[in-house]
Amino acid sequence: MSTVLEEIRFAFRSLKQSPILSVVAILTLGLGIGMNALMFSLVYGALYRGLPFPEEDRIVRVSWIDPSAPNAWLNISVRDYADLNAQQTTIQDLAGLYTGTVNLSGIDRPIRYDGVFMTPNGFESLGVQPVLGRSFIPEEGLPGAPLSLILGHHVWEDTFGSDPGVLGRVIRVNGEEATIVGVMEAGFRFPDVRMGGWQTVSPWNRWSQSSPAWRSVMPGFVRRPTSSCP
Repeated sequence: MSTVLEEIRFAFRSLKQSPILSVVAILTLGLGIGMNALMFSLVYGALYRGLPFPEEDRIVRVSWIDPSAPNAWLNISVRDYADLNAQQTTIQDLAGLYTGTVNLSGIDRPIRYDGVFMTPNGFESLGVQPVLGRSFIPEEGLPGAPLSLILGHHVWEDTFGSDPGVLGRVIRVNGEEATIVGVMEAGFRFPDVRMGGWQTVSPWNRWSQSSPAWRSVMPGFVRRPTSSCP
């Protein structure tokens, strides 16, 4: 024990005799430790942590592959999604989504945010539920069904004052009437960071039929059966 105390006293005397060198050494050591911690966090988050969903190893992305460019992933069209979902027998759920700009009106202060247009089975496929209200239901994907909206937590706080009475309220989303049915938990991010809301979409929506973007862009993700091979 006395040897350890002697070494500590010697170290402090050395630091006091060469303060500039000591500061440089401490800063260099701190910078090195910090950079290592940062790189570990980035690599862990990108390669090892996985998705923040239950049984995330069963969730995969579905895309077309161009034989002439095998490294280029092509999005699935809305019509192809409908056919694939109706005919496939090997996966548990097949959901489709599209991200885009959302304009909310019919409220005190109209806002714009990045949002998600998702088939009604999207949250069920991910295994998550809103913290307030309910998720989408299959009937909301039928032809002529009214639009439903699940708010991001920050939009619920900033725009609606965290009012739980917002459920059932009818507002306008990109000019179309939509009913607010739920609010996601704080920090929920899918498929990108800080999404403001998720709205139902189906191959029979008016937008799906008329918009070139909807006809050409519908990335898909699936939840594989437990018995399927990885």
